[in-house]
Amino acid sequence: MDKQVRLDITEWPILGEQHAKRFIAFLFDVTCTPCRAVHGLVSQAAAADPELGVLLLPLPQHPACNPAVKEIAAGHGYACQYARLGLAVWHSRPDRYLEFDRFLLDGPEPPPIGLAMRRAVELCGKALDPHRADEETDRAFRKSMAVYGSLRIKKVPTLLFAHAQVAGELKSMAELQSVFARELYR
Repeated sequence: MDKQVRLDITEWPILGEQHAKRFIAFLFDVTCTPCRAVHGLVSQAAAADPELGVLLLPLPQHPACNPAVKEIAAGHGYACQYARLGLAVWHSRPDRYLEFDRFLLDGPEPPPIGLAMRRAVELCGKALDPHRADEETDRAFRKSMAVYGSLRIKKVPTLLFAHAQVAGELKSMAELQSVFARELYR
């Protein structure tokens, strides 16, 4: 990375341990197929390593909530809504966030937005409207976009390490472990 980015671990959902010794950040979009694949890999890695925490920074690839995106790509129609739902669940019920995260990201595609909204309500016990912008999620989007704007490589998904970034799809756990050996455990 050209610039040093500082992230407060209390401002983002975390895969793995809240009190981990090492943290990485993951910029992703729920509607992005390569993001979904990398999310699965980092989820497995965080579950297997109690010293690893993964900060989840949603970066919806939709112009309605991300001004850096100029057009809606196929399959990204509800990117803002999925990201808002995830953040709303995390803000409302952080103890239920990982369950919602798995619901959204297990499988090759996100569930239909209506099912995602219903699941969020079940987990939070209150109505959530992902179609309406709110200050809390918009602040998180602005922070994610600022981090993304500071990167050399502008690509999603992106993993951020203390002194490097890895952008694009990782094809296997072996490939992720190789990146970790080079960037995280050195």
